[in-house]
Amino acid sequence: MSQVSQKVIDAFGQTTVEVMQGFMTETSPQAPLFEQEVRGDISSFIKLTESERNAIITLVLYFPEGVARTIYGKLFGEGTGGIQDICNLIAELANIIAGNVKEKISGLHEEILGLVHPASPNLAKDPKKMNFEIDIPTTVVGSGHMVIGPKKGDVIKLAIPFSGTPDPLFYLELTFRKKTP
Repeated sequence: MSQVSQKVIDAFGQTTVEVMQGFMTETSPQAPLFEQEVRGDISSFIKLTESERNAIITLVLYFPEGVARTIYGKLFGEGTGGIQDICNLIAELANIIAGNVKEKISGLHEEILGLVHPASPNLAKDPKKMNFEIDIPTTVVGSGHMVIGPKKGDVIKLAIPFSGTPDPLFYLELTFRKKTP
């Protein structure tokens, strides 16, 4: 199995920290967890697709409900907003992180294409920047759920825990895979 480059991990980690600061939440990325299942009460997932080179990165944010409510409360006042409002906020976080990280990872073609196309090393050597398109985020609610994606095979998966109070505050899960027709 290919290793995820620290440059890729740092791009997603730093972007997430920057976005969370904009939502009045201080956090820091911890050591990534590889091939471990993570769960949450409110999650949002979004795909970044590079069609020309058949690469897909799926980003999933997992939050405990209490943490999601706290972030919402910091922005709009404690005790305000129902579950739909909180879900919309988590979806917007995923959308902003995906949009902001898109440019940071566009030049990491060797690192990303080496993960999704390990049998085609020449593809990763193409110096042209990657051009990711972003899907609309989808939100899932349910106590202790996980978002099920592609299993094993040519899928590289990691989760980055973000520290805070409670610790971990939330998880950012990433999967890297080849786009299939």
